[in-house]
Amino acid sequence: MARFHTLVLMILVILLPSATGSDMVPSNGGPEEVKMKSYDEVKNESELYNLIVEKDYVNALKRVQLVPYEAKILIDVLGGSKTQEVVKTALPLHFAFEVDIPDNLPAAKRGDLMGQDQSDLILALIKVNPLATAQTDKFGRLPLHLALISPNPPPAKVISKMLKLYPKSAKTQGLQDLTPLHMAVSYPMTTFENVEAILEAYPKAIEVQDEDDSLPIHSAAWGGNFPDAKKVIELLLNENPAHLSRVDGDGETIMTLMALYGRTSEEAVRFILEQDKKAVYRHVDEREGGTALHLAVSASFEQHNTVYKPFLEMHKDLLKNINRIGQLPLHVLLQRCCAEPDMVFDLLAGYPQAVSSRDGHGLLPLHHACHVGVGDVEIIKTLIEKSPESIKTEVKMTDGGKGPLPLHLALAHGAHHGAAFEKMNQVIEILLDAYPESAKIWDPDSALLPLHAAFLSKRSATVLKHLMSLTPDDISTKVYIQEGGESKTTTLLHLFAAHSHAHMEPKDINQIIDAFAAHEPNMFREKDSDGRLPLHMVWMQLETKEESRRALVDALLAKYPNAVHVADTHNMPPLAYITRARDLYSFEQALEINPFAAAVKSDEGMYPLHHLCSSAATGALSESVDKILTALLEQHPAAATEADDHGSLPLHSFCKTAGSSHTGPHTIQKLIDAYPEALNITDTNGMIPLQLAGISATDCDNDNAHNYWADLVEVLIDAFPSAVSTVHKGDLVLAATLSKMETLSVHRRTEEDHLLRIVKRMYNVYPDAIQNRTTKGRTGLHSLLVLVGDMGAMTPTGWSDLTLQIMRDFPELLKVKDGHERTPLHLFCLYLGDTAIGLRDNQDPRTRLTVIPGIEDTLLTLIKANPEAMDETDEYGYTPLNLASHSRLRYSKGGKRFYRSKLVNMMKSYLRKGSDYWKMKVAIEGASTCTELRDALGKVNLQVTSKLDELEVEPSNLEGEYECDSESTSMCETCPEEQELFGKVERALAVYADFMEERDKDVSEISGEYL
Repeated sequence: MARFHTLVLMILVILLPSATGSDMVPSNGGPEEVKMKSYDEVKNESELYNLIVEKDYVNALKRVQLVPYEAKILIDVLGGSKTQEVVKTALPLHFAFEVDIPDNLPAAKRGDLMGQDQSDLILALIKVNPLATAQTDKFGRLPLHLALISPNPPPAKVISKMLKLYPKSAKTQGLQDLTPLHMAVSYPMTTFENVEAILEAYPKAIEVQDEDDSLPIHSAAWGGNFPDAKKVIELLLNENPAHLSRVDGDGETIMTLMALYGRTSEEAVRFILEQDKKAVYRHVDEREGGTALHLAVSASFEQHNTVYKPFLEMHKDLLKNINRIGQLPLHVLLQRCCAEPDMVFDLLAGYPQAVSSRDGHGLLPLHHACHVGVGDVEIIKTLIEKSPESIKTEVKMTDGGKGPLPLHLALAHGAHHGAAFEKMNQVIEILLDAYPESAKIWDPDSALLPLHAAFLSKRSATVLKHLMSLTPDDISTKVYIQEGGESKTTTLLHLFAAHSHAHMEPKDINQIIDAFAAHEPNMFREKDSDGRLPLHMVWMQLETKEESRRALVDALLAKYPNAVHVADTHNMPPLAYITRARDLYSFEQALEINPFAAAVKSDEGMYPLHHLCSSAATGALSESVDKILTALLEQHPAAATEADDHGSLPLHSFCKTAGSSHTGPHTIQKLIDAYPEALNITDTNGMIPLQLAGISATDCDNDNAHNYWADLVEVLIDAFPSAVSTVHKGDLVLAATLSKMETLSVHRRTEEDHLLRIVKRMYNVYPDAIQNRTTKGRTGLHSLLVLVGDMGAMTPTGWSDLTLQIMRDFPELLKVKDGHERTPLHLFCLYLGDTAIGLRDNQDPRTRLTVIPGIEDTLLTLIKANPEAMDETDEYGYTPLNLASHSRLRYSKGGKRFYRSKLVNMMKSYLRKGSDYWKMKVAIEGASTCTELRDALGKVNLQVTSKLDELEVEPSNLEGEYECDSESTSMCETCPEEQELFGKVERALAVYADFMEERDKDVSEISGEYL
């Protein structure tokens, strides 16, 4: 039976067509003869791929030997995060190198050399498919590129084998125009032997610049986080000693890059300093004018290494140099949290007087350390020990006045939790022990006493109790704070309830509450300037540990139970604050004491239900929201039917939080069931709930992407489908929603199951909505093309498929011009062009890296469906080709990105062929029968022959045999008699297209206003 299975597999290997195609076999055995063609795309993962990603290299090798054709299958793998899904298209050889490549390559550490099993597998993959060494993945990376960033460096024989099979790989530039040599010397996976192999294959690589005009030696100085850093840099300098003083695109030399980034080894720095002894004095940073040591201490701090030491050893006098703002290296080191103690002690040992030196801003080193924080409190102790008076020394202000003490700066430190917070609490304790009197001194910057500042900055219970014991008379002192742009008075107990308790343990909370009660029992009844009790303040801070909040609520209610009945000056009882915070525990407590609070309106006509719906958006508390909403409807169902003073029903308010609301569909349905008529009631702006939901999404970051918006929209449509056809200020819901989506980040638009879900649902319910024109004159198709153009190479297939479907359903929209006289083709070229070179704000680099089928299909459909658009000009006189070649693309991000962008070149290539070419192509492709094809070919033959005569094309350019391409194969097979004429016409069209492209290369790039 086993032999039978083997036989079947052998037959399959013989019968299945090679994934590369027979025409990809190198002539005369020379891999350099390989012509890059696309492999057949296979969407399903192969068994070989699965074994590779599981790191089962032994069985993967057996699989290659048993089923060698799997080594030739191109794999599409959907990867990335939930909000950044991308399709990685590559061969098994690529994936064999790509396993566990770290996200942050420069900061990574090199692992052990690649294991024997993995290297044997890679060599086997190369043996059965040598052409794989010349195949790039979706991002333009060869296997050689991936080998050089693999966490476990491959042995030199693997690199040498790939270079031998495909020598051009040593010259091939990948992402950001990096050559293999750039990559080999930049990252910690480097081995000296591999660098030598690449240089031997392509010696001129040392002179090639990347996208940022950096030579490989600059990359080595920038990265250099590998054991052989000195040997590699020495090797590169030996090849061209003049590179020692050569600057990169940012004006940095080898030495300044080493100092600035601090990733290289001490030995490498010493080597460069020995080669150029004046280099440390030559560089002056334009912003702060520091020496190389100023740069090196900052970089060493960031990288947690000792790159600064060679500078100290060889140029100790640099310790006394100040930069343009009067800072010594010690100031520079301490002005960033959190310096390594050994670094601080080394700088102090080399120049002890630095401890008592003020910088240009009047700060001592201790001031800096207290202001930004330290990783080890021994630094604070040492600074005080070496300069005891510094703890009593104020910052010297530029106007000559006195600034804050070290204690004031430590209390103003921004960390409110985590390790830095705990360290600062320890620092404050050290400062108080060393100088207790400072607890009574007002901070001239904030006009606060240290006790007040401690409560505002949420200091630890230990610090609060320490300060309360040192200054008991200050406990009852009123505090003046800024809230909402207004100056207000409050008490320390209010501050504690609002902020300070957030991360405390329950026992500490109880101790501090008891301390307040012992000092002044009536503080629990005292109101601030807004009429709020301390109990009201509990829900002002949403990022509070649940157990901390519960402990505080219990403690405050124990001291003053009737607080739940007291409303503030806006007639808001604690229950209104509780519903805003979605605090189920406190809600149940308050409702039990005061069940009538659900029927109490605030001054803005808002019941607690309104407050819940207007703020139920934030956070992942859908279960709490559901239970609170259910209880409020039970207590006072009429609240669902009453609008607040702004004309909003609870359902309106809920829909305004659409973009971030984490509320389950069942909860939304309860609100609808309580008052179904609300679905068709407008607010004061004339908008029904679905219209509000469509325009109310907010942006989100990569880690905060959810389906809130889609869930809400779908429930609303299910309950009231006709809402999709309603109009507000001339816009249908779909048009308004698409306009809103244009303002959201690229990350959010890649959520196929979210935003696309909404658009599809609205389109399916009311397809004609796509024809609605917005105030900008755009149809839904225009808006979709803006979205797809923005997403570029990250466009999920769902978005491009929907766009193509709409173009098929409504072909007349392809000719509609927007308010700037732009057809859909104009708009797509404009937005895709900006994306192609990285002009978008906060743009993910992957949006511009490659051409994906969805983008190409969209462009071709736009061109073929309306070739005339290629000749039409917009309001500014630009054609689509002008927009794709506009000088903004060349100069905004540098010429290299423009000229080497695959997206830009794809657009220009298709557009330069001209409208006549595409009209002729469409005429042929539109033929559905042999008779129609014969007629079309005859007409096109006359047209293209006439045009070639005008161009004076040599007849020899039209000679040669014709083979049907993949697009024409079915027509050739169906109409064999027309095949010869088909071939002649296709060759003529190809020659014509080439001439048009060459002719337009130098005339299409323009400049001027374009928005």
